[in-house]
Amino acid sequence: MKILLDNIIFSIQKTGGISVYWTELLKRILSDVEYDYQCYEMKNAVSNYFRAKLEINPEKIFREKELIGQLNRIFYVVKSTKEPYIFHSSYYRPLFTTKNACIVTTIHDFTPEIIESGWKKRAVAIQKYNSIKNADLIICVSKNTQKDLLSLYPEFSKKRIEVVYNGVNEAFMPLKKSDFSIKDKFQEVNLPYCLFVGKREGYKNFKFAVEYIATRRDLFFVIVGGGELSKSDFELLNSKLPGRYAIRLFLSVEELNLLYNFAEFLFYPSDYEGFGIPALESQKSGCPVIAQRTSSIDELIQDKNLLSPTLNFESIDVVRSYIAQNKEKIVYEGIENAKQFTWDKTYEQHKHLYRTLYHKKFD
Repeated sequence: MKILLDNIIFSIQKTGGISVYWTELLKRILSDVEYDYQCYEMKNAVSNYFRAKLEINPEKIFREKELIGQLNRIFYVVKSTKEPYIFHSSYYRPLFTTKNACIVTTIHDFTPEIIESGWKKRAVAIQKYNSIKNADLIICVSKNTQKDLLSLYPEFSKKRIEVVYNGVNEAFMPLKKSDFSIKDKFQEVNLPYCLFVGKREGYKNFKFAVEYIATRRDLFFVIVGGGELSKSDFELLNSKLPGRYAIRLFLSVEELNLLYNFAEFLFYPSDYEGFGIPALESQKSGCPVIAQRTSSIDELIQDKNLLSPTLNFESIDVVRSYIAQNKEKIVYEGIENAKQFTWDKTYEQHKHLYRTLYHKKFD
């Protein structure tokens, strides 16, 4: 089966959840003898953290000319062939000619449409809409994302829409803590601490997390990933948590796993998530999660006592008290819950969908 894979996400992101998803999918396709694959990408794709670790046969790569200002992300992929093939873009790019092609698009979230405003909302929303419109198959990473799709664009309700959950890296696991010292890797981190992983935009409620920790002086605050901190981020941290925070923007999976293992909890107060990989990483590592009961997070955490119905200090204290009284049970159930989400399972579901779509259209 021929498949054309558009690696544009590697030129948009240096790292990030969509890059993780695409990498896990791509590396399995590369080793699967069922596929005759070709990758579309720019030279700068290798600057992506995950792409740099992938070994793709150079003869299977079609190099795009890099355009100014990431314009490639909105231009059509041009592919002309007499043979049928699957086309799957990593980030909503259209195909110039749809003849002989089965078009697949993956919807990760509707953050621009629901949360953001201005030109970014309009640009991404238009691109995503066109991608959905042209697709033969729409893959949503959660039931909540599927619900948002049908709410925002009910005209696509007759299209084939499938929910396929993301996986979680197998390297996340509980460690025998007596064999490790957090200070060996993270001298700047003080115990006990909580983690904040990922971006810090308004809807992620980073400010709320900082203000909460500021009033609960028993906790240190560790910030992981999410890109460079802004001037306002530093001003907030230095005014509210002087000497009580540490920042690590880039970590290996093993280092992040270590931080999860020694953390009191992952603080994940986001208003909206299309999926929420950190919530699964944390559970798989044996670390409780404190989050809002909102969007897709409700699908990833079985113990609803860990999900705050509202975002205020008192409700977070209630969840922390619950964790303190039920830590062993929460850790065990979280590990068991995370076992449902594997990248192998995600890939096998994609493979099944590719195959059935291909045969239905071309047989």
